[in-house]
Amino acid sequence: YVRVWEYGNDVSGTFTMCFSEPVPPDANQDCNTANQLCSDATLSGASNGSGSVVDLNTTNEGCLYGENEANWYFMVVTTAGLLEFNVSPNNGSDDYDFAVWRYPGGVGQTCPPTATPTRCSFAAGSGLAGSYDTGLGSGAVDATEDSSGDNWVQGITCAVGDIVVMLIDN
Repeated sequence: YVRVWEYGNDVSGTFTMCFSEPVPPDANQDCNTANQLCSDATLSGASNGSGSVVDLNTTNEGCLYGENEANWYFMVVTTAGLLEFNVSPNNGSDDYDFAVWRYPGGVGQTCPPTATPTRCSFAAGSGLAGSYDTGLGSGAVDATEDSSGDNWVQGITCAVGDIVVMLIDN
């Protein structure tokens, strides 16, 4: 209900009101609603906010500085090997950052994570060959990088049963 009146009853006129409902947040903007990844398929989409829960703090954000436009994902490893991925922005100048937590055999997994990330990149700007792509792999040897990094950190060797939790942040 909305009630509108003019105080004092001495002025009349017209006015306009506009009501709108905010766009609901993406389902995976919080760790507890992370999307499960079940294959090596290409994903698309970016969130429009930080979610309704503050998942990162000084004990678990690693190289990141809080959450901005966050998307959370998790996977259960079914084939042992080296985990690598590429985040490639549709808008070529978007700067994505990420953090990845690995839980061997699923032990210690919490959501949100309570420890520092296994891998983390906060690189700012273009990296290798002028691209804004980022991720795990591309011959990287560092496990984490700040804003002066090259957008790439080393892949993660995973075993069957490991749980991997990932935050992609714009």
